[in-house]
Amino acid sequence: MVAVLDRLRSPYAAFGVLCALGTQSDGLFGGIVFADIVIGLWATWCLVRHRAVPHIAVLVIFAAMLPGLLWTDDLFYSASLVGRMFALSVIATPLLRRQRDVMALSLGFAIGVAVQSLGLLATIMVHRPPGLSENASQVSSTGFVLWMVSPLAGAGWFAVAGAALHMGIGLGRTALLAAGIFALFTMSKYRIAAFVAVLAVAVLASVLQGDLARLVPGSERVAGSVALKRSQLTDHGAEYNRVLGMGWGSYLATTGEHRPHNVALLAWYELGVLSLIPAGALTWAVWRRRVPWRMLVPLATLGILTEELTGRPEGAYMLAAVAMAYLVSSARANRSSSPVAR
Repeated sequence: MVAVLDRLRSPYAAFGVLCALGTQSDGLFGGIVFADIVIGLWATWCLVRHRAVPHIAVLVIFAAMLPGLLWTDDLFYSASLVGRMFALSVIATPLLRRQRDVMALSLGFAIGVAVQSLGLLATIMVHRPPGLSENASQVSSTGFVLWMVSPLAGAGWFAVAGAALHMGIGLGRTALLAAGIFALFTMSKYRIAAFVAVLAVAVLASVLQGDLARLVPGSERVAGSVALKRSQLTDHGAEYNRVLGMGWGSYLATTGEHRPHNVALLAWYELGVLSLIPAGALTWAVWRRRVPWRMLVPLATLGILTEELTGRPEGAYMLAAVAMAYLVSSARANRSSSPVAR
């Protein structure tokens, strides 16, 4: 308890809580509005104090911003996505040098999301309730990020319960699949047992919501999903795609259709060849062992079948929480295993 209270004194515990609030987007007074205001002011204060910004972050943000400046149909929305990512990068940069604060960030995020999960209990019998977000898929993705962050939060079953309620009540199949992969990567009996509990919550919620079949989709539903992605990849290629993309966040405004549940496909439409810049940055980070596989593979699973991490405003806050937690923990592990550290 003393250690937990000590972590909560860190400003990065507040940063974690803000990331949790940023996953709420229910109307004008959603938590993301408050989080955006505070994050914007915080980032401005950091820049006034001449805080450094990672060069890779600047490069990725430039790639995301350029198509929007050229021809997006919703410049404000595209600019808000880029600005949010830039502000989070400015604030999170010192965390890479202050490793003790990563547990504070994870704990703050865990507390913020777990408190939200209490409200989901009241809607457990509603079919795929949106909670404080705009859709159930976002609810499940938030629970998955908490599931990944919880080992670093030091909050034990409190954080796991919040993740279980989000993923279970939201009936997010991709989030559940990614959570299972993460549990296997940890090779922890505790984490695998916790995942069984998560599945139990999902089964209970599906029964109460009258949609048990959702957890075991038939071949027709799978075939329909594959056909939809194929049509989005081929049918829109000549009609909408530009070499430099349509602008980050512009898929809905341009095509009038639902976003493809695939981060790579969405990035290709919105950023075009510029999407190779963030892809290259990620490849470099993996090659340099800056990004651990236990983070990359589950997140990639989520990104293959959903788009919340990059296609929605809330995704920036989820990425900030999980990326900073694992980038810092990976850097710590690399230093401790290096000949200099020994």
